[in-house]
Amino acid sequence: MDLFNFYIYGLVSLFITIDPIGLIPIFHSITYPYPKEQRVKIVKKAIITSTVVLLLFALFGNYIFSYFGITIDAFRVAGGILLFKIAWDMLHAEMPKTKHKPDEKIELEDIDSIVYVPLAIPLISGPGGYNDNYDIS
Repeated sequence: MDLFNFYIYGLVSLFITIDPIGLIPIFHSITYPYPKEQRVKIVKKAIITSTVVLLLFALFGNYIFSYFGITIDAFRVAGGILLFKIAWDMLHAEMPKTKHKPDEKIELEDIDSIVYVPLAIPLISGPGGYNDNYDIS
C-alpha cells in the first residue's frame, strides 16, 4: 500500500470510528447551558486531549498491551462487551427527574470537569479509536 492510500485508509477509518458528526448532538446536550465562548474552549481542549491520547496509544499501545499481557483479540472482546453495555443502558434510559425552567439559573461546573471525561476520553478517543490506531500502527 503506498503512502497516499495508507493516509486515506487511516483518515477514513478514524473518521468512521470516532464519528464526529454523531458526537455533535452529544456535545450539544452536555454543553447547552454554557456560553459560546466556553463551548469553543471546551471543544478545543477536548480535541487536543483526545489527539494526544490517540497519538500516545498509537506510539506506545503495543508496549502497554504486551506489558499487561493483553492480546488484541481480548481487547476487541472487551470493547464489544463495553459497547453492548452502553447500548443496553441507552435502550433502558430513564428520563431525568429534575426539570429546569427557562428563566432558572443553572450553576455551571468548571469546564475541565466535562472536557476530559466524558468528552475527550470515552467519546472522542474511545475503545474504537484505540483499536483503530492499533490496527493502523
